[in-house]
Amino acid sequence: MSVTKEQRAALQAAGYTVKGNTVLNKAGDSVGGYNENGKIWSGSGKVTAILKSSPTPTAAPTPKQATKKAPVAKPVAKSPMKGYQRGDVTTSAIPKSGRGDGGAERVRRAAEGALSKAAKKPSQPAPKPAAKPAYPTASSRAAEAEARKAKLSAGKGSVTKAEWAAMSRAERARRGLPVRPIDSWFAGGGWKAESTPKPRARARNTGN
Repeated sequence: MSVTKEQRAALQAAGYTVKGNTVLNKAGDSVGGYNENGKIWSGSGKVTAILKSSPTPTAAPTPKQATKKAPVAKPVAKSPMKGYQRGDVTTSAIPKSGRGDGGAERVRRAAEGALSKAAKKPSQPAPKPAAKPAYPTASSRAAEAEARKAKLSAGKGSVTKAEWAAMSRAERARRGLPVRPIDSWFAGGGWKAESTPKPRARARNTGN
């Protein structure tokens, strides 16, 4: 908001000077006005009363909108199948047609055939829920550890320690051998005995 003509005239009559949206006293000091947000600020009660006395602008009347008449619903013709629901096994809700009404009679016969087929069709049983996986227990974990230990121990006894040391970790895992030294300690047992070459028999010196 800004200072209106009526407010400016009232302030000048009270001995104030208006510069823009700022009100100055006789000494030239700012004593009130409107800030950047359009709000009144003042250190004088008289200035505040003058700034607040301005009539608030009224909103312009909006033009009247043409009112539309609601469409009138057309009457719906009654169907001879009124009251029939899918899955019913009775036809009491279907009206019987009189003589000469072949269309309603055909509708009735078609509905009776559909109802008889629906009644004869057996209902399919609901699928059984999938069984939940059993969570491992302490005993199952111990059994798995013993089985793994037996497998590693059997593989350990099939090679020598030198042969095992020359293999890569991938080859050890592929052959079912302990992969790391700690796995070898876990497996227990011993390595395959290394074959030592037999000493050659020395030729006897007969002195000939």
